[in-house]
Amino acid sequence: MSTAITDIWFVTETELVELANQLELANINFDSGDGWQWVSGDLLDFRLDIILSHLDERKNTQARIFLFDQNLHFSKGFTDFLTQKLKEIGVSPIYLGSWVFGENEQYQQNIM
Repeated sequence: MSTAITDIWFVTETELVELANQLELANINFDSGDGWQWVSGDLLDFRLDIILSHLDERKNTQARIFLFDQNLHFSKGFTDFLTQKLKEIGVSPIYLGSWVFGENEQYQQNIM
């Protein structure tokens, strides 16, 4: 199993566009589908995607952040920077690892 961090996730009640604004993302794009909503935006030299299920109750909704280019993983420096920004806006706990697409169109979360 790879030890590369490809995903950061947490539970939030914050609306997705507000979360992107609090993280100070630039060039924000927002969209939604049947079960998910997502926002993409630039932070430093990276293009981030943040997705949020809008089928769950707001208090139990997991937000997932990953890099727009799926072949990339978070560097330690950028992971530290992003988790610090999340903590500053009141997000806790924060999980680091990877989401792997599995059976029944569900993701398996591998915490590192």
